[in-house]
Amino acid sequence: MLLIAAVSTVLALDHVIGSFMISRPFISGILIGYLMGDIKTGLLIGTIFELIWIDVFPIGTYVSPELVISSVLSVYWVLAQGGTVAFHTIALAMALAVPCSMIFRLFDIWNRQFNNYLVSKMEKKVDEGDEGAVSFYVYLSIFVFALKAFSFFVVFLPAGNLALDWLEGIMPAMVKHALDDSMIYLPVLGLAVGFNFFQKKKYESN
Repeated sequence: MLLIAAVSTVLALDHVIGSFMISRPFISGILIGYLMGDIKTGLLIGTIFELIWIDVFPIGTYVSPELVISSVLSVYWVLAQGGTVAFHTIALAMALAVPCSMIFRLFDIWNRQFNNYLVSKMEKKVDEGDEGAVSFYVYLSIFVFALKAFSFFVVFLPAGNLALDWLEGIMPAMVKHALDDSMIYLPVLGLAVGFNFFQKKKYESN
């Protein structure tokens, strides 16, 4: 679990140290799936997240789901169950992961506010002639983000696994069958969202 938490922290750092696109659900899902021994499930979950939220952007005060967090948590929770992967388990894990990712976003907002405090401290140091403070505070902000992300994963990876086990235990068989059927249509819904997104972009550019 600690290995998954460490790798997930590196994935979450993608937008902090540079946008290398390794934090995309498609990539993170495959990577966590590989580490958990099931690339196929990781690819499936990552692709669904990519398609459904292809037109969602974290702009202004809007708190959108953190997709790398959603995909990492979903893949881990599903594969940590062991045995044959059921569609209703995937649907449950994804539904549970999205609100958890929004909690991470709220922590991220706090982190950015803390970075503003670090910037003010850094500017004072630079005004005093300490130019080395720039590197120190940049690395400090990266360390704080990594610590926040790692702590989040250490808590939510096992906690979500327990929550998923509990939900599986109390859920009626009829609901499980319904979720199994709904997973068939999730990729279709994702494709529809993607098509609509590119159609809007096409008309906006004209």
